[in-house]
Amino acid sequence: MVQLVIIAFLFLITLLFACLKPIRSSYSAFEVNRLAHKTKSLEFDRFFNQAKIEVLFQALTFVSFFILTVYVTINFNLFFVVLLELFLVLLLEFLRGQEIINGFTSKLYKRYEKLLLRFSNKYDNILSFFVAKGRDVGPSLKIHSKEELFYLLDNSKLLLEDEMLLLQASFDFKKLLIKDIMVPLEEAITIRGDELLGPLVINELHKTKHTIFPVMRSEGEVIGLLNLVDVTKVNSETKSLRAIDLMKEDVFFVSQDKNLEGVLGAFLRSHQHLFIVVNKSKKAIGLVCLEDIIERLLGRKIAKR
Repeated sequence: MVQLVIIAFLFLITLLFACLKPIRSSYSAFEVNRLAHKTKSLEFDRFFNQAKIEVLFQALTFVSFFILTVYVTINFNLFFVVLLELFLVLLLEFLRGQEIINGFTSKLYKRYEKLLLRFSNKYDNILSFFVAKGRDVGPSLKIHSKEELFYLLDNSKLLLEDEMLLLQASFDFKKLLIKDIMVPLEEAITIRGDELLGPLVINELHKTKHTIFPVMRSEGEVIGLLNLVDVTKVNSETKSLRAIDLMKEDVFFVSQDKNLEGVLGAFLRSHQHLFIVVNKSKKAIGLVCLEDIIERLLGRKIAKR
């Protein structure tokens, strides 16, 4: 009776070590290296010690099963030893797959995890000797940063170059503000309201390859938008008109602190192609067109209207 109790005890110890598994770090190798100089955490300890703790549990499983085998061999005849060992191996494999056993060992590991991690760090040289070089510590379960995502995608070769650029642009798109992409008013091509639209002026406007131009008052105030299409519709025999005569006074203004996603929606709802950008004092400081925002969304240049 005592012998069976000892065998059961040794078997339970073997089962315990066989079922214990270290908690995998959710960080990938890339993310660990990226954040190494910034912070240290439990995730870092898990990442660097997982393989060593696995080796430790495997060694303890082997030792406990070896002791169990020796004890059975000493106390029973060979035929009974073979049958009992075969039964114990099959029982061990069966119990290792049971949810209730794994749930118990998981809770037990969490309780003593920090102690095991300290032990692994303390005896790093010894445990590392038994860990295979380049051993895979398992895939990361989470992606923690945009940099990690693009690193993994780049190495996987799953996306084409254009698809990678589009994905990169979509990430940046949500972070950008209008002031990040606007054309400063002093750099924009504008026209004074009192300027005569003679052949030379119209020709210069055509050369810019733009179709819409902010119309300015002498003191720098935006008073309207001139569409080159409207200029070309004017009868050549008509006396020269000023820009203020053909401009549209419906000017749409947008704050420099608006994000691109919101302004894109405003463009689509208003059916406009150009907004004037203003600062907190409502002073015009730049302009942005629909094509500029679409280029940021697509990650590449498109033909200007």
